[in-house]
Amino acid sequence: MTTQTIQIVRYADKEIVDAELVTGLRPGDLAEVDRQWLPTRQRIHRWLRDRRVPQSQWPQNGGWDWKRKSKALQLLAIRGFGIRVGDDWQAVAMINVAQYFSRLPNSSGKPLVYLDYLEVAPLNWPEKISGNLPMYGGCGSLLLRQAVLESNEEGYHGRVGLHSLDQSRSFYERHGMHLIEIDATKENLAYYEFTKEIAQQFLLRGEGS
Repeated sequence: MTTQTIQIVRYADKEIVDAELVTGLRPGDLAEVDRQWLPTRQRIHRWLRDRRVPQSQWPQNGGWDWKRKSKALQLLAIRGFGIRVGDDWQAVAMINVAQYFSRLPNSSGKPLVYLDYLEVAPLNWPEKISGNLPMYGGCGSLLLRQAVLESNEEGYHGRVGLHSLDQSRSFYERHGMHLIEIDATKENLAYYEFTKEIAQQFLLRGEGS
């Protein structure tokens, strides 16, 4: 496990604060993520239920089980990383660096980093979903940036691919990812990729929002 200091935005006062980007996550780290996030998930679900919000509009990642997902970290191709403030996890992600290939015409068949999962802490979910102002902003973008950096380190020139939940599509499109297809083999999820050119532009912008 390694850590480096990064900056994220605290919504309450719009201040830039220090956080840790942690790479090389272990299964125990993701079990701790579940422990920390479960009470807020449950509160948000109660809030949505009390407001009689249709379940089709609830967060699509609201039931993710990071402890279960952590078993994949035993595989050499799988890596996990996240953002922490103090002892509190603010966002986590998992990638696969060895088993996926580009579907873009100009890079078809070339290896890429596949972003399996990315989630920010429920305390950082949008107010319209959670009923509260998020605690920190920019965490999702910083983890997407880390996925691109991991791609560079693997010699993949920033190529990253992923299947997006419908509620997250605007996030990936805002950062310049290309919609390749609606993938019938993957629950009709939208499949996106970064080209190497757009990926490097993304890094140069220094995105954290």
